[in-house]
Amino acid sequence: MDFDKLTEEQKAKIAGKTPKEILEMAKEDGYELSEEEMEGISGGVNWGPYYYCPTCGQGVAFAKRGDRVTCSKCHVSFTVE
Repeated sequence: MDFDKLTEEQKAKIAGKTPKEILEMAKEDGYELSEEEMEGISGGVNWGPYYYCPTCGQGVAFAKRGDRVTCSKCHVSFTVE
């Protein structure tokens, strides 16, 4: 799972979720995870940088500076700085 290739909707869906929750969501959606992806989700990759919504403070993972993201909690769109 290449987190850089996730859509904004997918990033918002998993923002703030634990690795276990992400694995459960993938399983429910019928997505087959490779060993490499399982390792990455379970702790083998850096989950940052982690940014925060300027309105409500909700964490937004898998974003880079300059990305336009939508907060999964308050639904405000903002550019990561």
